[in-house]
Amino acid sequence: MPFKDPDMARQKDREYKRKSRSKAEADKKNSSPDPLTIETLLCALSEALAAVRASTGDVIVKSRAIGFLCNIGFKGLEIADLDERLKALESEVQQNGRNKKKDSRP
Repeated sequence: MPFKDPDMARQKDREYKRKSRSKAEADKKNSSPDPLTIETLLCALSEALAAVRASTGDVIVKSRAIGFLCNIGFKGLEIADLDERLKALESEVQQNGRNKKKDSRP
């Protein structure tokens, strides 16, 4: 929305830029420097599971929550296993590729 008064336009623009900078700085502070790994996810999942177990409430609701969290945990463990296997295969392929390059030289 354009302003007829140039002073008002400058003031609004200054306020807008100040808010944008403060929002960007807040986003930088809130971002976690650690990468998200399977281990951190499983740790968070175990904390959530412990919190559900310690809570008081309806038994059916707690059992559903525990079942849901356990299902997520099983999928996480499966992914962790697949991740380890994939890394092992990748390292083996890289080693075989290096060996083939050495053998192909005259």
